[in-house]
Amino acid sequence: MKSVRAFFLGVAMLAAAPMASAQVAPSARVQAVVEALSTGEAATYEAAAQANFSPAMLARRDPAQRAELAQRIHGDFGQLTITSQTADGATIRAEVSGASGTTGAFTFTFTDTPEHLIDALRIEAGGH
Repeated sequence: MKSVRAFFLGVAMLAAAPMASAQVAPSARVQAVVEALSTGEAATYEAAAQANFSPAMLARRDPAQRAELAQRIHGDFGQLTITSQTADGATIRAEVSGASGTTGAFTFTFTDTPEHLIDALRIEAGGH
């Protein structure tokens, strides 16, 4: 009987584990989102958004709007490369270069929580 109880307790603990928010470094969240935008694929960007955005950030745009953004960014930049990152408090500014020759900056603002979720994203396209 003890082994059955221990088994169910172990299963319950494993089931609860995904509910705990992962503590991911903000720079890793930046990398994940930029890589997802770089693909231009709606499903890839949506998965990155769900994994890295705060609930408030997710609520600002629906999945169709996020898909449109991913396609537009990919159309403007093509494959993205982060050329530098600068952290300042709750923000990281990632300078990017696209395969199209377009440069720009993505400024990420993070929640003040242990998870450091992305709470805002500003995208500036530079030039060629």
